[in-house]
Amino acid sequence: MPEYTESQRSYERAEGETQGQADTRAATAATLRRYGNRINLRGAMRNAYIEPPVSTPGEQGPRAIGFVRDSSYFADQPRLYPGLRALKLDKKRVLPKSKKKKSEKILSKKRAQVKIKNQDYRGRILEVLDSNRIRVAVSYEDGVNVTKHKGSDDRRLTFQYWRVNYEKTNIERFKTYMVCDNDYYLLVNDRLNADEKSRVVKLKQPLQENKENLDRVYFVEKRLPDYEERVKLVPFVDRPDDGIFLRIPNLNSVDNPINFQGTNFKNQNDLLGSDTQLNFELQEKLVSGSLLDVQPNIDYQKTTTDLKFELDDTGFGNYVNFSSAERRLNNFKRKLELIESHNKLSQSLVSVSSSLSTIQEEENKRQRVINSFDPFEHYMYFESSSFVSSSLGLFHDTSWPKTNSSKPYTLAHTTSSQATTWYNNMILSASTYDQGNVNSLRNSLPEHIYSDTSNNVFLEFMDMVGQQFDEIWTYVKSITDVNKRVEKVSEGISKDVALHFARALGLELYLGNDLVDLSEFLLGKNTDGTTKNEQSSEDISEEIWKRILANLPFFIKAKGTERAVKGLLSCYGIPSSILRVREYGGPDKGTRVSYEIKRKFTRALDFKAGQYIKTPWKSVSDLYPDTIEFRFRTPYSVGSSGSMVLLQKSGSNSDGSWAISLQDNGSTDNYGHLRFAISASDGTSQYITSSLQKFYNDDMWSVMLTRKSSSGVEHASELTTFTSSYELTTKQYDSTRQKILYQDSQSLTMTQSQFNGAFTSSGDVYLGGSGTGNHGTQFSGSLMEYRLWSEPLSASVFNNHVRTPKAYNGNTTASSYDNLLFRLPLDDDRNLQSAPTASEISYLDSYSGNISGSNINGFTGNFYRTLVDQEKLKVPNVGPSRRNATKIRIEDNTLKTGTALSADVRNEVSSQDFAPIDSNRLGIYFSPVDVVNEDIVYSIADLSLDDLIGDPRDEFKYSYRTLGNLQREYFKRYTQSNNFFDYLRILKFYDSSVFTQVRQLLPARANSTLGVLIEPNILERTKEVIGKQPEFDNRVFANAQDFDDGIMVTRTNLENNESNFSTANSSYDTYNGTLNLAITSGSDLGFLNTPSKLRVLGENDRRLGFGTTYLNASGDVSLENFTDALVPIISASRLSETKEIEELFFPNALSASYANYAPNPKFYANSSSFKAADVESIADSNNLFRSFYQGTKNTRETTFDKKEPIEVLIVSPTKIVTQDSDISKLKTK
Repeated sequence: MPEYTESQRSYERAEGETQGQADTRAATAATLRRYGNRINLRGAMRNAYIEPPVSTPGEQGPRAIGFVRDSSYFADQPRLYPGLRALKLDKKRVLPKSKKKKSEKILSKKRAQVKIKNQDYRGRILEVLDSNRIRVAVSYEDGVNVTKHKGSDDRRLTFQYWRVNYEKTNIERFKTYMVCDNDYYLLVNDRLNADEKSRVVKLKQPLQENKENLDRVYFVEKRLPDYEERVKLVPFVDRPDDGIFLRIPNLNSVDNPINFQGTNFKNQNDLLGSDTQLNFELQEKLVSGSLLDVQPNIDYQKTTTDLKFELDDTGFGNYVNFSSAERRLNNFKRKLELIESHNKLSQSLVSVSSSLSTIQEEENKRQRVINSFDPFEHYMYFESSSFVSSSLGLFHDTSWPKTNSSKPYTLAHTTSSQATTWYNNMILSASTYDQGNVNSLRNSLPEHIYSDTSNNVFLEFMDMVGQQFDEIWTYVKSITDVNKRVEKVSEGISKDVALHFARALGLELYLGNDLVDLSEFLLGKNTDGTTKNEQSSEDISEEIWKRILANLPFFIKAKGTERAVKGLLSCYGIPSSILRVREYGGPDKGTRVSYEIKRKFTRALDFKAGQYIKTPWKSVSDLYPDTIEFRFRTPYSVGSSGSMVLLQKSGSNSDGSWAISLQDNGSTDNYGHLRFAISASDGTSQYITSSLQKFYNDDMWSVMLTRKSSSGVEHASELTTFTSSYELTTKQYDSTRQKILYQDSQSLTMTQSQFNGAFTSSGDVYLGGSGTGNHGTQFSGSLMEYRLWSEPLSASVFNNHVRTPKAYNGNTTASSYDNLLFRLPLDDDRNLQSAPTASEISYLDSYSGNISGSNINGFTGNFYRTLVDQEKLKVPNVGPSRRNATKIRIEDNTLKTGTALSADVRNEVSSQDFAPIDSNRLGIYFSPVDVVNEDIVYSIADLSLDDLIGDPRDEFKYSYRTLGNLQREYFKRYTQSNNFFDYLRILKFYDSSVFTQVRQLLPARANSTLGVLIEPNILERTKEVIGKQPEFDNRVFANAQDFDDGIMVTRTNLENNESNFSTANSSYDTYNGTLNLAITSGSDLGFLNTPSKLRVLGENDRRLGFGTTYLNASGDVSLENFTDALVPIISASRLSETKEIEELFFPNALSASYANYAPNPKFYANSSSFKAADVESIADSNNLFRSFYQGTKNTRETTFDKKEPIEVLIVSPTKIVTQDSDISKLKTK
């Protein structure tokens, strides 16, 4: 397009254009040049459009750029380019009113055309016809017209390959199946094929071999069957209220941190208590000098200035900024003098009669003065301080001098020398601070004002105003304390805002001391004024809140894990041994041994190369111990100096009979050897040495020395001629890897009698070494869990002791009681110099009990150290819901035999295919039975409930005989029952909000149980009999009444004792002939119709009618002698299989004789047991049980209507209908 001058653009007319049209065109171009930017920025106004130039056929040369017209012009003649945006003009300002003609500026087509943007077609789907067709509300052509689109579009590219994907064919739900010849195959994935015309699906299982190409398939989705339920809608009838109802308060408000519980109403006297001084303290606590509920933490002692450049401010810089420190000290002294005057007056009136009211008035005046204290005066009156200089800073003695060292403090009199000296020093420091305080309001006044003594009243007023500003200044300065999250209540964020600050961070804190007395809550005292707790319940709760806030980043990171819960319990001061966290389930496939990982806080005794504990070594039942077991740790490498003795037994020579010692390898590392040496009386010795191990790594090592016979079992007697095998085993458990990391075992076979005699000779065993002999120096390190066993422990048992140091299980379930001869845990935590006693806790009294007195030598104090052991506790198999700590499933897939990885066929076999679904049960509770369960696990580690309850003979019994035997075997160690209430009594010492707080850290899907759990121990299992057999006793005897015992057939006069009831005489005759088993007078069952044992002599059973008896007898009138025509059979086979009688055991014959005439024979017995009875019920052993009972049992198959024999119909003549109302929670009709 050629360029034109401004004048040419103004006057040149186009062909066919009038002059007026040319002027209008010029004015329009000028308007566009003037208001173009404003048009783009103004917003929605009347729309204007740029009409493109129109060329007629055969026309040449330039034409006008177009006309600006109103949008109504295009109502019937749209002339826009496709996608052109509308320009927005103010219609009133299209043509300016200026008479001066504006020059025309030509715009090119490229600049006039705005950027074209793609627009999407949108339509609402009305119906899905099939997988490739849908019905929409707006056609594609209508959508084109709405967007005013012209020209070509991308319809073919957009809709080239598309399909309708709705919920029915969403295979990600794993409910879509491909059906081929009535075979269902689950779809796990699909994708578009390479030809972009078909789809490929992946099935969970491969197709069967009989499938061919082009077989017809279709896809279905697994759906639940239709469920239909009839619901009756009852219209609500609003009836007028008969009276006025109060709405129940909302006690579950999330804004209230108190756990509401019911309390009784109390008056003022009940709240305050009976002690006058206590009431004054409560008033002072509740009615303080400051009207603000939130008090910041202010350190009134610590120096704030840099002593290198400034004078010491004596702590005044923490709370005095605008006021005068000297004035505040003077004010406190005046108040203190006023308190002393009230005390003096009230004390002088004590001996005056009728002066009680005056004394009470003076006490109230004194208390009002105390209540007027500000925070600084409260600190000076109630707290004690001293001068301390440490790395944390310089702390001054800024509280008023006290005459005692414990609360409640007694203040020194204002006229005493102690108070005068302190006050003069503080006044001097305060005056120096005030002179250098440039922020003081007094110092900001002109000199002629504060130097004039007549203005003292005004200056005092300025100090009062400055003190008010100081209070505001301390609050402003403490705003940044929210970033100082420390556990101490007096430091960092104020305890009064901890609750609100935690809520702002998304954590709710709760108060669990809502039911304690007011005196206990505020002061930690009883209502009579006596001290109950060291801290008040309020301070305890607020300290817990501060601990939680200090560890809040940890809780945010670990929320939903066991670590977070245990961390919260630590904030409450609750040890994990009392409040347990239990997880259940886990990937148990039947072959995995479940373990529980937990920490155990214990102690060990330190030896410092000059101490020993002498323990006995003797035989029990003519047998010496076969296993010696202990744990040790030492960081001290002996180096080239030799060895350290761990254990040493005394003997005939200085070396002793045998010893277990540590031998250093001579280097500065932590490697060494463990050595067992045995010395004979003739001076010869034999020894074995372990391989090189890290015995000096300062971690606990477990050691076991066993003695076995040549056949590998324990000795039956102590003959020195027997061959003995001594095996020294040592192992170390690594808590980080949770497995036994280091281990070694060496054996020594001994055939010489002098060495076996040295081991079994009597004497003493010195823990830590006796200090004599050539085995080495005395031990330097720690020892714990020294045990002696009467059986050689197996390797699996020792492995459990290594993983769980407190476990004391043996080879059998009874070993912990019967075979543990001596156990010295060495975890007493006491001063062995003042109280030389080491507790021995084995159940047998085979040895001398506790070790005390001179047997503990060389200890000069408390040598016990605290240890934290990680225990890998073997959890008994008590069913599918047993607790478990292994919740992570580690997938270990394998390939099927003879297959390889394939993109089409799944050949992998998951290792977790047969593992059960994990359990979401979670238990966090106080359980008094948990202590018993832990001891059961410690003493009976390899416990499987399947081996104890699977006896088929117990089908119709109400207990499990094998489990019952184990129960009696375990509980025989207890002399009295456990008092669970003593355990539950400790709960009152903990904050009850712990469970509410813990619940915030638990996962949402966890099925948690929180609180106090009362449950049976793992050896208690209730049993219910389904289809119980009837039981009855035959109480009919020829010589007895209905409820007497009668005469037993087996009671015979073997020794002509008068106490026996009968004598038996018989002859045995043999005959040859044929025996017919059938009895003519009975049924066709023959002798099977005769009961096997009826306790009837010479008579038929009148009640049961089972036929004749098999025993004929005759006797005289005195019932002393009987004759029997048949041979009596008395053998063990006649003992009952179901009945047991209690057999008593007496310590001597005298007790047994007393028991014969005593109403309670068990009083004279020291023990008892159960043995099989020699009487039996007919129903238990009768072979006609099926005919008499089971054959006549009525079931659903035998009833005429094929229904249950017994039907119970529950009907309700009345019903309750609830109504919702805004007045009452519940209405009934």
